[in-house]
Amino acid sequence: MTSRVALRGSYRQHSPKAIKVGRPSPNERLEVTLVLRRKQSAPHPWALDSYLSHDELAALHGADP
Repeated sequence: MTSRVALRGSYRQHSPKAIKVGRPSPNERLEVTLVLRRKQSAPHPWALDSYLSHDELAALHGADP
C-alpha cells in the first residue's frame, strides 16, 4: 500500500547533520506519532455543569486545522 498525505505547514528542513542511510524496505512497518494542537484547552469534566457530546467537544476543543 502506498499513500502519502501532505499536511499543510508540516514541511520542515532537514538538519544539516542528517545522514541518509538508505531507502526503507517496502515490507517494513512504519509507525508515526502525530501531536496536534487543540483549538482551546478542554476543561476538566468535573468543572462543567453538564456533559458535552462528542461532537460538541470536538467542535470546541478538537484539533485546530
